[in-house]
Amino acid sequence: MPISDVLVTAYNATGADENEEIAFTDANGNYQITQNLATGLYNVSVEYEAGYMDEILSGISVTAEVMTNNVNFALAASGVITGTVTNAASGADLSDI
Repeated sequence: MPISDVLVTAYNATGADENEEIAFTDANGNYQITQNLATGLYNVSVEYEAGYMDEILSGISVTAEVMTNNVNFALAASGVITGTVTNAASGADLSDI
């Protein structure tokens, strides 16, 4: 099942260039990172999608002016923890914690 609006980040795998480039998935789960990727190795990650585990694919080879296809993710469902945070003295709910 495709997941939309997932943050996808590509960053230099060697640490030589700290720049990160991002994209968001569309309604079909597709994404493209189309700028500022020089030839080299990159790590590509998806993160912060509610209900799913983060995932990183390492060592993705990119060549300038060439489309690198099929860098695909299959996100595993995450566990969920819920609760309430309250003021110990008053019992009032606390927000933005």
